[in-house]
Amino acid sequence: MKIDGTRIKPLRESMGLTIQQLADEVDLSPSAIGMYERGQRTPKLKIILVLAEFFSVDVNYFVIGFTVSHEQIENSYIAAEVFERASGICELCNTMAPFIRSNGQPYLETYILKDHSISAEHVAAVCPNCLKKLEVLQLPGNIIYLKNKIYKN
Repeated sequence: MKIDGTRIKPLRESMGLTIQQLADEVDLSPSAIGMYERGQRTPKLKIILVLAEFFSVDVNYFVIGFTVSHEQIENSYIAAEVFERASGICELCNTMAPFIRSNGQPYLETYILKDHSISAEHVAAVCPNCLKKLEVLQLPGNIIYLKNKIYKN
C-alpha cells in the first residue's frame, strides 16, 4: 500500500485554499502539508482520514494499490493504543505475550468488550489462548474482570 500525498494539492487548489489555510483547518503544520504535496514525506493513515473528511473524498483517493476504509484506519489506531496500554501483558491472564512479532512487538490480539462505539476503552489486549477462551467459553466472570480492569485505567 502506498499513500500519495501529492493528491492533496489539486484538492486544496480546487477549494481556493493556501497551504496555510488548509493547515489551520486540519490542525497540521504548513511545512508538513507542503512536504506531503511535494512527495517528500508520506502522511500517516490517520492524517489521510482527516484530509479525506475535510475534502469530502474517500480515503482511497490517497491510497494506491490497496483499498482501506475509515473503520480499518480507526481500528488500527485503537489496536495500537490498546497494545500500548497492555505493554506486552495479556489483560486477562496477566502473563507476557507468548511470542514476538517480526517487528519486535509482543504478540497479543484484540477482544472487543462492547458491540457498539468501539474505542480503546472497549477493547482488551489478550494472548491467543485467552482470546479463544473468551470466544468459546464466554464466561461472564472473564468479561467482568476485563471491563473492571480496563475501565479502572
